[in-house]
Amino acid sequence: MQTVPREPGVYYFRDVAGKLLYVGQSHELRKRVGSYRHIHPDRHPRRLVRLVHQVRQIEWEICESPEAAIERERVLLLELRPGFNRAGVWKPPPWWLRVSLDTGVEGQGNDLSPLLRVDLCTDASLIANAAPVAAAMEDLVGEGSGSPLRAERQSFLLGPFPSSFRWVHAAMLRCLHRWLFPEIPLHALPAGLMREKALRQVAWALPTTMTAEEVARQICECFQVSSGDGDSTASSLLSAFTSLVHDDLPPMEKEFWHSQVEAVVKFVEKLGGRPLKGEAQ
Repeated sequence: MQTVPREPGVYYFRDVAGKLLYVGQSHELRKRVGSYRHIHPDRHPRRLVRLVHQVRQIEWEICESPEAAIERERVLLLELRPGFNRAGVWKPPPWWLRVSLDTGVEGQGNDLSPLLRVDLCTDASLIANAAPVAAAMEDLVGEGSGSPLRAERQSFLLGPFPSSFRWVHAAMLRCLHRWLFPEIPLHALPAGLMREKALRQVAWALPTTMTAEEVARQICECFQVSSGDGDSTASSLLSAFTSLVHDDLPPMEKEFWHSQVEAVVKFVEKLGGRPLKGEAQ
């Protein structure tokens, strides 16, 4: 182990025949590779024990920085797909957020309640069936008199988003529901929104104080960047989500909503300067 360098890099485990078993990375190769000497059947998973028992050759590749090592490992896993690696050996499809506007659902009397649908999808074929985001945004904002979008059904897509959006999506739906219906207590939230992975298809009959067009517009603004210099515009939706956390809440409920809002805010911040589909690259 003394021959293993201390620099950041990636390492390769091979069996007696030279077959690649595992690829990993570390900011300090000697420390990470040396840790495998302490694998014990009573304290570690059987899969890891089997790996260590088969290793006969150890190779490494020095990288210029820990970040470079992470990127190098990512590429190697997709190219080589070692048998003992599980995460990162395939590239998951991107997530898309489809927002649909309906004229409404049957309400009291002859009035129609506005209906907003938010679907999480990975099917790239949906892109061809949805309006470009930029065009949809113009319609939602309105022209001249400020008239909103008028159509029986209008759909458009936000994305593509990385695989981590699956978890942020759940937090976003909870915050969105809480913002739309603040009178509903936490214990009464729909069960489908409280799962670790929330429902991929959700529809709301909105309260009369809000329009589906306005809510959809705010969703668009939340996940887009107005300028190419990486500076995000202030999102009214994020501001509304932040206001969900206040001192009047019970401590545990306050902590819950803080974690949900924080997950959405951090994801939006990581979007950086990446434009939405339909905007000029």
